Amino acid sequence: MFEKGPIANLKVFGAPLFSVACGIGAVAGFLACACMGYDNIAAGHGKTSMIILASYIVGGYVLYWIMFFWRRSQGIDVRLAFKQIPVE
Repeated sequence: MFEKGPIANLKVFGAPLFSVACGIGAVAGFLACACMGYDNIAAGHGKTSMIILASYIVGGYVLYWIMFFWRRSQGIDVRLAFKQIPVE
């Protein structure tokens, strides 16, 4: 499908445009992650941000177990949902 696309034959300094664009995107993503590691506001290193993040994690865990026991009281074993690969 890529070979039939509109940018398949475009080249930048002899390299495919798609590869150049992906390389630029990879460098930009790395720089964004590196910058967030040093920025307390953007990365959420503050006390309030960490409390909110922890509450999401703990809340999800608690909700899972509430639903697990509720469904088990209804006779539904939710662990069976992931025992078999779904038919495509």
